[in-house]
Amino acid sequence: MFINDVDFIVPRFSSGEMKLKKDELTRLITNNSVKIVYNGEISIFELFIIIKYYKSIGTQVTLYLGYLPYQRMDKHNDIEVCTQELVAQIINSLGIDQVFVCEPHCSLQPINNAKPICLVYKLLDIMKKDLSLDCSETLIFPDKGSVNRYSNIKSKNTVYFEKVRSLDTGL
Repeated sequence: MFINDVDFIVPRFSSGEMKLKKDELTRLITNNSVKIVYNGEISIFELFIIIKYYKSIGTQVTLYLGYLPYQRMDKHNDIEVCTQELVAQIINSLGIDQVFVCEPHCSLQPINNAKPICLVYKLLDIMKKDLSLDCSETLIFPDKGSVNRYSNIKSKNTVYFEKVRSLDTGL
């Protein structure tokens, strides 16, 4: 995890729980704000504790999520709990000033102040320029969700893979 571009290694007690020190966290504040880049090295719960501390002392928090945990648990059915909605509620309760999610696989609408970071468009521009790629032919997507997410990319043909998951196992 990075806090204001500093690789913050979370100190731990022998039990494995975080051993956070106020002076170490406050030293990372710049102009009353922190930019936290979450890379999954700590649990989402531990991240929430750190954010809660910063917000409790009046610090503005901008959060960058390389991956939004539980974003794929967004199905409404009789078997599964829609944990994506619960995570969104927790994030909102923290009062984070800005949240950026890299290539989200769900709607960010339930999360306050959230915006997507879509690398596909940047990659596509590079491919067009450096490889003289013509996207008017056939685009292949890994699933129907990605077809919908990138529907504004025009091509003559679109191919996507259809995956069917078991509600019992998720596989």
